[in-house]
Amino acid sequence: MGFGVSHGSYMNFFRRTLIAIEGVYGNLISWPVDQERVQAIKTGFEWPPSPTHTSTHRLPNVIGALDGKNVVIESPRVHAEHWRDRKGNFAMKLTAVCDDKYSAYPLSNNIIVPYPTTETNGNSPEAIAKRRFNKVHSSARMSIERAFGLLSSRWRFISKHVYVIDIKDICLVITAACILHNFCINIDDPGFPFEQRDLELNEEDENEDRTWDPVRTRRDELNRWFSSQ
Repeated sequence: MGFGVSHGSYMNFFRRTLIAIEGVYGNLISWPVDQERVQAIKTGFEWPPSPTHTSTHRLPNVIGALDGKNVVIESPRVHAEHWRDRKGNFAMKLTAVCDDKYSAYPLSNNIIVPYPTTETNGNSPEAIAKRRFNKVHSSARMSIERAFGLLSSRWRFISKHVYVIDIKDICLVITAACILHNFCINIDDPGFPFEQRDLELNEEDENEDRTWDPVRTRRDELNRWFSSQ
């Protein structure tokens, strides 16, 4: 190691810095509880994202858009094959929720997912309504896709490779990156331009877990509300 610093000392300083970032600024990743803030987020998701967007139909009572991103990592020392993603890379899944302005929040269990394509095929009124719902859902989800794009453009390793072996250290690195990203947003630090490859669009789940019947019921209620508007 250069500058007369051993690898052990470097890793010690590295971990202490990451832990300090989370300890001091960890509250920058939090679920919104202030009612004024909650209402502002709901309004942001209900109205068109830009003046050029003509659609006025967006999901009601949404306070977060959720998605996941695979962060490529080194081969873990233990059970390495358990970390393979569908592209064959060793990867850790980063799951995040953001508001309508792309700030990150932790995962919640109140999630509405799109209808699988097996339920949207055909020209029946039900299939047409579900396709329309998915289109609106996709519009709302663009917030989290853009959030990941901005995160990746600020911290390029998010879209490339994390050269760290220890799984706990990798978690600390990703968490610190998200915290510092929110810190930069809060101080109006200019965002970095990002390219299409920074957006990771997930494939729809064709085999929904049937244990999520209450979630599907809520989704159907939202779809009926949307169809009545």
